[in-house]
Amino acid sequence: MRSSLPLKSVLMLLLSFALFCVILWVRLSPAPPLIPPIGAVGGVTAPISRALYEVVRGSVYDGDTLRIIKNNEEIKIRFACIDAPEIGQPGGIEARDYLRKLIEENDNRVSVTETARDRYERTVAELFLPNGNFMQETQTAAGLVWPYEQYKDDCLSWELIERAAAKAKVENLGIWADSGAIPPWEWRRQN
Repeated sequence: MRSSLPLKSVLMLLLSFALFCVILWVRLSPAPPLIPPIGAVGGVTAPISRALYEVVRGSVYDGDTLRIIKNNEEIKIRFACIDAPEIGQPGGIEARDYLRKLIEENDNRVSVTETARDRYERTVAELFLPNGNFMQETQTAAGLVWPYEQYKDDCLSWELIERAAAKAKVENLGIWADSGAIPPWEWRRQN
């Protein structure tokens, strides 16, 4: 009569192999989506695993527009949620230079969450830095841009923009330090 020992050995070997496969599967499976942590400005940040795109050098003409390279194509991005002072109005140069510096300090890379298309067929989007910080919130908290209430429906993070603007206003930062500052949409109408 044959011993059942080889059968037990085979079963142990199969069980060990199955356990090894389960452990390997768990370790190699993608992690669940990240819950955005609290950002440096006080709002939410994007999960750091988002795709990053190169900002075209020299494409930051003002504080709320730039171009990125996506799939070998240049795409013009209009920032959702905010309106930066125009270059010809007070604060315009400062808003542009702040955005340029922010991008430069982050290796000319951003992630983009498209929210709409504007009447000029530009991509309207929320932008995030490689560390996940929400760029429009950062600009608003510095007092360099206006919340763009007229288009708040294109802004997924409108409450963050409102809070950042309220704080900058209380602290008299940037545009809020000038009681005569004119919002860009009114300035454009006048000029």
